[in-house]
Amino acid sequence: MLEADRGSAVGHTTALKLVQIMCEKGLLDREEAISPQVFRPRLAERDTQRQMVSDLLDRAFGGSARKLVLELFGLKRASPSEIHEVEELLYRIEKEKRR
Repeated sequence: MLEADRGSAVGHTTALKLVQIMCEKGLLDREEAISPQVFRPRLAERDTQRQMVSDLLDRAFGGSARKLVLELFGLKRASPSEIHEVEELLYRIEKEKRR
């Protein structure tokens, strides 16, 4: 087997394994009636992101949003517009608390 062929086979099996894991985790649905196999996302992108962040928050940060946010902003510099969006979100949260 040529090295290029071996790399392609490894890449294919790796992709199949990732798709299988994503199906098991409820991220993908398989279209049974269609051949070749077609997979579709089970959730909308935003719902998937929320699910993944929630899982990360619990697993890596012990449920602490503060720790997650501090790590995030310490790791990657936010643009002024991103900082403004975060400030607006915090303002809305504080406003809701006062009601």
